[in-house]
Amino acid sequence: MTNKSFDKVKPYLLLAIFLLLWRVIPAGVKLFVDNSFYEFQAPVLNLGNHLDDIKKYWALRKSNNPDEIKKGIENSRISASFEVIEHQLKEHEDLLEKIAQLEKQLKLPPFKTHRYEHARVVHRDINAWWQRITIRKGRDYNIPENAAVIFEGGVVGKTKIVNKSSTIIELITSPNFRMAAKFKGDPRPVTFRGSINTGFTDPRGNVKDVPSDILATMTSPQFLVSSELGSIFPEDLPIGYVRGLEPGSNGLFKTGTVELDKRLLYLKEVSILIPIEK
Repeated sequence: MTNKSFDKVKPYLLLAIFLLLWRVIPAGVKLFVDNSFYEFQAPVLNLGNHLDDIKKYWALRKSNNPDEIKKGIENSRISASFEVIEHQLKEHEDLLEKIAQLEKQLKLPPFKTHRYEHARVVHRDINAWWQRITIRKGRDYNIPENAAVIFEGGVVGKTKIVNKSSTIIELITSPNFRMAAKFKGDPRPVTFRGSINTGFTDPRGNVKDVPSDILATMTSPQFLVSSELGSIFPEDLPIGYVRGLEPGSNGLFKTGTVELDKRLLYLKEVSILIPIEK
């Protein structure tokens, strides 16, 4: 083999050796390498996001129109607080319902179970096997692993890997994502699971273990919401619509496709629900 021929084959040979070594490396080592990579990458991702904020700030400062500057600041404040207001309204409705139930049964006041930590999205990692986003907050904001993540449209996912200054969130669209759910108005639990999604299609997932008496059609879809039985997500957070159900493999329950909120494709801010310790 000539030197020129060897130079052409060399990259493929090195790739084959690397893939062979990666297959025999223990899973613990792989996890350590993956976490170290994201810990190293996080400051770079955060820096780019901060530079975008600075760029917008100086663009407004250079403007000669005071009204434009005032309007931009006001819009930023409204955007940052919009999700907080939505969550507070939903929490208020839940508290009113709990008050009525507890006054009737136990005569005890309601209690808050979570606090909200809002964060910017700085990176998105999408492929056929997992779907994740990275936010620019981590252990320095006391964010735990396996915490619920939401936005104004409902469930986003859950925290997967928490680093010092960043957190990787597993999206609800990921094939590895599972959660307890139920249909609006029906207390019986079902199982939601992510599906194989790409960046060129509308986000979707799958629902299974659906009771046989539940019907869903294009004209009369069922609305899927979260269930507190999974111990991560609060009750009744929006998930998506189911427009068709078919018998499952065991013949006892049904399965179907869940249409998720399209805004999951371009998230810019999310909220982490952090349980309040007693």
